[in-house]
Amino acid sequence: MSQSEQAVEQGTEQAVGQIIEGSTVTRGVLLRSSNVEFTFPRSKGTDTAKTELTFPPGTETTHIVLQGFDVNYLSEDYELKDLQISLRIQEKTAICTVTLRDRNPNTREWRATVTGLVTFFGNP
Repeated sequence: MSQSEQAVEQGTEQAVGQIIEGSTVTRGVLLRSSNVEFTFPRSKGTDTAKTELTFPPGTETTHIVLQGFDVNYLSEDYELKDLQISLRIQEKTAICTVTLRDRNPNTREWRATVTGLVTFFGNP
């Protein structure tokens, strides 16, 4: 597994993130892909949401990637210090963990919607 930094220039600000690259061998053909949506109605700090997946017959390998997100504070807008979103598949469950922190004590409520794309590979 390798790790590299990526910088994306946005106007006069610069957003810096990390891309984690894995070397998973995918065998077979693409059986299906589907969107999965995670909803966080009211959260503080770090929260996790899960959803069960239905695998098509013959699935051998699954992948999940971040497709989009909408995260915001419920009251005022605060200076964002840290936003982390992680997606993973464990057995037949898709899991999303979101961490949102600002420069104040970790008491600000936030809500979020995160969308991932799940792909299923195998032999039909």
